[in-house]
Amino acid sequence: MKYDDILSLIGPFGRYQKRCYGLLCLPAIPIAIHTMATVFILALPDHSLGRKKMMMISILLHIGASFAIAFTSSLAYLYTFLFINGAAVTALYIINFVIGMELVGPDKRKYTGFVVVLFFGMGVVILAGVAYFIRDWQTLQLVLASLPVPFLAYFWLVPESPRWLITRGRYEDAEKILRTAARVNRRELPARAVAWDTFERDASVQEPLWRIITYPRLVVRTLIVFLNWMVCSMTYYGLTLNVGDLAGSIYLNSVLYGAVEILSYIVCMLLLDRVGRRRLHLACMFLAGIACTTSPFPVIYGGKDLQWLTVLLAIVGKFGVSGAFAVIWVYSTEVFPTVVRNSGVSASSMAARMGGVISPYVANLSVTVGGNVGRLLPLVIFGGISLLAGLMSLWLPETRYTKLPDTLKEANEFGRYLHSLCYDTEESAACQFGAYDVVGIIVKPVHLSCFWALKYPSILNRKSGYLISNEVGDAWFQR
Repeated sequence: MKYDDILSLIGPFGRYQKRCYGLLCLPAIPIAIHTMATVFILALPDHSLGRKKMMMISILLHIGASFAIAFTSSLAYLYTFLFINGAAVTALYIINFVIGMELVGPDKRKYTGFVVVLFFGMGVVILAGVAYFIRDWQTLQLVLASLPVPFLAYFWLVPESPRWLITRGRYEDAEKILRTAARVNRRELPARAVAWDTFERDASVQEPLWRIITYPRLVVRTLIVFLNWMVCSMTYYGLTLNVGDLAGSIYLNSVLYGAVEILSYIVCMLLLDRVGRRRLHLACMFLAGIACTTSPFPVIYGGKDLQWLTVLLAIVGKFGVSGAFAVIWVYSTEVFPTVVRNSGVSASSMAARMGGVISPYVANLSVTVGGNVGRLLPLVIFGGISLLAGLMSLWLPETRYTKLPDTLKEANEFGRYLHSLCYDTEESAACQFGAYDVVGIIVKPVHLSCFWALKYPSILNRKSGYLISNEVGDAWFQR
């Protein structure tokens, strides 16, 4: 019996998980507010203490630093408290994301990964509304600092992650939470499900991330994932934190940014399984890249009467990069094998923080360089790297309707062969396969699907593990 099997017995996303997950999503609103508050006002966690304890420590640091910012008169102290606040909200977001993912069943996790970012978008909209009515920065900061205070009640309302408790051998504490969840979900948890002497513990965080260097293919994929995280963060914050540079009201533009961000998350959540992770991420990155690259041209060469077009293109770019950021969160958890999944996603988040650090310096090129070139350069950089990262994502395997790898060896073979990729369900008919086709001296990824193989003169033999396709030069791919 595995942990995910117990979740299927108590209900993968029952009333208990919905209640807990709703509470875990709420902090995303003040997190978004304090992340973006610099528009109007001017670390990753160690889980050895437990998810819940680190969450409460992050909330306390967030509240304390937020109030301290409102009363400080020293620039050095201001930067110190901003640093603490930034580290606290980052840790709080990641911890809540992890707890939410671990509380629900595997087939529901892709939705939990998107719902939490919807609350983040709501925070952006709320911030613009509050800032419109409160123009004094100290009063605004005090109001914003009071928002996370109710989350102190999470000490009693939110449970520790049962999966974390099980990995630490605290089976009695985990069983108590799981039985509470089963009771609230009106399900029965049989005794055999919590027979801990026969329980199969997950092989998570058993390998250090550096072990991937023994597999060159995994090194390339990891670097591509890191690049996409960094570019998503750089472009996202480059557009969001510089909303004041756009024509029109900063408050209205911020509301539009937040609204289009929410819309982007909803659209991507609906298309995630229909289109696939890779193609959806590529489309979002290209949309952001093209919109960013072209947005300054209307004003530079068309005059101020076309400023509305610049705002529109910036909003389209925000739509694209917001969707790409949400997709890469889910995509990364599926690309990394189980043994390095936690460390892989954490390292990816660190790469994103690097992009966030670089973003203001790129945006400041408009002041440093000056003139039309200065106005053009930051957006061209944001757009160009978005296009580059999107193209690089084509070398990542599609994970839709696939059995995710558990070991580094499985991850190395993941996406290369057909037979081991798909679930034995009707959904596997839409499963995309990745193979490598040598055309002349160029090696490029060739992505096929079952319905594509049937449409063209191809033979797909799942039992033998062969794919014979005239469309790829009669290449043979054997399991």
